[in-house]
Amino acid sequence: MNEQEPLTSPWEEENAPLLPEGWKEGEDLFAAEEDAAPTTGGEPSAGEERAPEGADGKRTYRLKVNHREREVALSDEEVVARLQKSYAFDEWKRPADLRSQVEEARALYPDLQEVPEEVAQAVADGSGFVSAYSAWRERETARSAAALRRENEILRHNQEVLSRAPVRGVSGGGGTNARPVSDFERGFDADAW
Repeated sequence: MNEQEPLTSPWEEENAPLLPEGWKEGEDLFAAEEDAAPTTGGEPSAGEERAPEGADGKRTYRLKVNHREREVALSDEEVVARLQKSYAFDEWKRPADLRSQVEEARALYPDLQEVPEEVAQAVADGSGFVSAYSAWRERETARSAAALRRENEILRHNQEVLSRAPVRGVSGGGGTNARPVSDFERGFDADAW
């Protein structure tokens, strides 16, 4: 990192590239140095030294972790395992193309037409589109199932209440053998009194 360009945010500081002390732009990063970190695996090439191996079969390496120097003793197998984890983490952390993620989700869910607000917010917060959409679908399916269960319970309850009712009422006001009402009888119902 150049001294003319100071870091301005914690994110920039955390994600700044780790470059050798005294490195200047345009210099070859892989040029041989006397104090270069040792390599692992195979025999050292000309001008390259290996870290001395201890009695337990481990070598001590001087590393910079989160901008702090520290010494770590690792066997060759541990070095390989940690490098594999590091590469896998780098792949996982690499931002994926959103368009390809949406296409992958459409392949899994052909009925995907709109992106729900919850999914958009989750993607903005760093989740993958497919996992955010799948989680949203799962929550929606659970909500729908719960609503259907409640409705089913209400219908069962209503059916039980109807079956236990002692008297059934007349509904609909169908035909009753009604006789014609005379003017005299209508006079009793009038509010003319």
